[in-house]
Amino acid sequence: NKKTKELLQDGRVQGDVGLVAAAMLNGLDSRVAGKPWYCHGLDCPYFSVLDSNDRYETRRYRHGSWVSTTIETYLFAVAGPIGFRRLFRYIDEGNELGLKIPMTSPVTIETAPSCGPFCKQNYTVSFYLPKEFQENPPKPTDPNVHIQTKKAATVFVRSTGGYRMDDMSVANMVNTLAQDLDADGKSYDAEMFVFAGYDPPFRLKGRHNEVWLRSLEEEAGWMPFDFKGIDAFLASIYQYFV
Repeated sequence: NKKTKELLQDGRVQGDVGLVAAAMLNGLDSRVAGKPWYCHGLDCPYFSVLDSNDRYETRRYRHGSWVSTTIETYLFAVAGPIGFRRLFRYIDEGNELGLKIPMTSPVTIETAPSCGPFCKQNYTVSFYLPKEFQENPPKPTDPNVHIQTKKAATVFVRSTGGYRMDDMSVANMVNTLAQDLDADGKSYDAEMFVFAGYDPPFRLKGRHNEVWLRSLEEEAGWMPFDFKGIDAFLASIYQYFV
């Protein structure tokens, strides 16, 4: 592609390494070699789009480091703000090095489908760590916050705009996605889902929300290598595009 050719001509990627990089980058979705519009310039996790239709998208996410906290409560709408405050303290010098860590996108909330209206359940709220902290993130000072390394995974994603994401709205999104996947004969993990929010409360337009269900299918043909060494190599190439 044009960007790859410019890099090769520019001399920033050279020789056999450049040829390998060109081959890999030409095989990846542009959202790996750039940032989706809904990240609004913030760091966000690397992914490639495997398939897309007007109902949902199939993405392959690479492994990555996140900072997470788990809240036991009755409501999704309660867990989000509590988890966000804990994690914000971590990036606002609440770590062993006292560093201010840049905000990223999205904020995710992972939980099991509701066990009922009067049943407490665990909600894990997470921030993706910026690329400069992916390998060696500072430890949290809050014992309720931990660093989590998430493995590469394929997920089915349903997206929507809108401002308010309460328990009923999220449940409807997940149920609709599950019904679409069932209709298409897709295999997915029905025991857990993820909500991904990309916007601060003060953003009034261009809002973007997602729900993810993890695929249980073997995805072939995304890229010939999917292990940490290649991920690190691609991450080093990625810096030239952003």
